[in-house]
Amino acid sequence: MSVVILEKRRFPRSKPCGGLITPKCARTIAAIYGEDLVPRAARASSCGCRLFRGREFVAEAAIDLPTFFIDRSALDLSLLTAARDAGCVVREDSQVVDADMAGPGVRLFSGEEICGSVIVGADGANSVVSRAIWHTSRGQQKNTGLGFVADLPLAEIQNAELRTACETTPHIFFGVVPWGYAWIFPNGGTVNVGVGGLLRKNPAMMQCFRTFVATHFAPETARNAIPKGHLVPYGSFETMPGKANALLVGDAAGLADPITGEGLGSAFQSAGLAAEAIGAAITESNPARAGQVYSSAMAKAMLPDLRVSLAARLLLFPRPLLPLAMRALRRDPSLVREFLRILSGERRHGGFGRALIASFFRRRRA
Repeated sequence: MSVVILEKRRFPRSKPCGGLITPKCARTIAAIYGEDLVPRAARASSCGCRLFRGREFVAEAAIDLPTFFIDRSALDLSLLTAARDAGCVVREDSQVVDADMAGPGVRLFSGEEICGSVIVGADGANSVVSRAIWHTSRGQQKNTGLGFVADLPLAEIQNAELRTACETTPHIFFGVVPWGYAWIFPNGGTVNVGVGGLLRKNPAMMQCFRTFVATHFAPETARNAIPKGHLVPYGSFETMPGKANALLVGDAAGLADPITGEGLGSAFQSAGLAAEAIGAAITESNPARAGQVYSSAMAKAMLPDLRVSLAARLLLFPRPLLPLAMRALRRDPSLVREFLRILSGERRHGGFGRALIASFFRRRRA
């Protein structure tokens, strides 16, 4: 196949991201690019996780499979280089400003038009392809999330116990922002620090970030921290991400997990399904069938879990239920382990939701 990749910027480029690669995502990447790509880009890895509500410790758990914490710029450069080595034409500094199924084709900021058999929109929450062809923008929907993230010195964490633990273990903090959470992820000599949640519930998200950093880091670090922001499609997924010869993958299709906001795993999985659909349609000499094949595959492989996750977060984030959820996790750390198994691909979201509900009822009976 003849493939052209249009990148808005020149690589390597900075990309705001928590940098977390789940075991499930790591397996997907390994199947395409080989076993060594993720470990090579990783700054740290961990099999465990610690949960807090504010400053209060809730629970911790571990599983056998590691989660990786990567330098996103390095990972993206590796992926783009691999695509170029595989024969793709890569054009950097090529910003797409419009798309049209009739060609099908796209128009660049320079005015140049590029046509092909199929268009794949892999251009994030503010996808030009989604706006032009689906007439929707996940950046304007009620389930839009917003995150702020920065790399900060590990040594500047004020609490000694927390500083030591953050060197090797990811930390999640609930109760910092409504309908979201904050995090500190290991990142070599630094830590990846961020807050994220529903935008409509958090109009002052930047202030939430600054308050969180000031709570845990030395005053000068807190004053000088300059976060980068990014939109997250936090539950606004496209139920028909394929339309004739146009396909949406990853955040462009709104596929970030509605609880965690994690999007890299969904991006790789949806891209794999899109590639298979395009291959099948072109083999049949009918590229316009790619969208239908892709939407059918997504309806079976990914959308059920996204729907369950969207429903399950109603057990976790609402203000009246958050204390109950935290008490359930504190009383039964196996629930944390169950959620880690969801990230690893060993469990489905529905099992976690049922276990959390059962824990609520056990508490009432007690």
